[in-house]
Amino acid sequence: MYQALEGSLDTSSLKGGQDESDDSASIKGLEEDYFPSHGRLDRSPQSTPMRCHMSWLTYMIVSMVWVITIAVAICFPRQKRPNCDGLAGVFDTELGPIKPAIEIQKVRFLGNLEFAENDTLKKIFWDSDTPRYTGEPSDELDARWSSLLKTVSVSLRGIEAETMRGKTYQEPGGGFLVGIEVFHELHCLNQIRRGLRRDYYTKHAPEPDYTTHIDHCLDHLRQAVMCNVDVTLIPFFWDEKHNTSLPDFQVEHTCRNFWKVRDWAIERAT
Repeated sequence: MYQALEGSLDTSSLKGGQDESDDSASIKGLEEDYFPSHGRLDRSPQSTPMRCHMSWLTYMIVSMVWVITIAVAICFPRQKRPNCDGLAGVFDTELGPIKPAIEIQKVRFLGNLEFAENDTLKKIFWDSDTPRYTGEPSDELDARWSSLLKTVSVSLRGIEAETMRGKTYQEPGGGFLVGIEVFHELHCLNQIRRGLRRDYYTKHAPEPDYTTHIDHCLDHLRQAVMCNVDVTLIPFFWDEKHNTSLPDFQVEHTCRNFWKVRDWAIERAT
């Protein structure tokens, strides 16, 4: 009897366990139906390596783009920017140490040509007190030109000479000898001025050296004018008497201050 009862209990226990397993399986199935795997947190070991792979891939792409950008910037020349300093700066073909002496100023030019009563040309000056550098030869006129040409070359030393090494002659005393273009041009103008009045300036180099010098000066000044290309506006006015238009050359120009450059050069004169 007891054995039959135990057998009956064992069978019931087994059935109960089996039913619990079946219920558990059913609940799990329901969970899978209502909560798909992609909606649950994936804690599988494969997710971490995948993320690392994506991070390295992103890093490599960004690095390649950066390298290509640098290569393009180096290999392809950039468009040159205009020199914003203009006349106030010093170009790479000019004398660098002179930059502190560069000053920009507005200067109204002197000298117009108009018709006189007998229809000949006459000179008109808006400022009668300004020194003249033309006219009949005289000692006073020569002195004015000499004041412009206090020096033609300068000797640079110390820090100012550092950029001159290998570019110009070094004097025995250590200074570097250089000329400044503006004084060469003024020298040439003075030579031509004197050449126009050989009756007064009789002392000069023999021919053909003298004419060769004059020819050099004329062509050098031509090149200087074409190099600087001054595009200052020259207006015209109407001459009622002669029924024609005439240019007004006495207009304002933007210039470098010649006198400051001259003073700088005199301090370093050879």
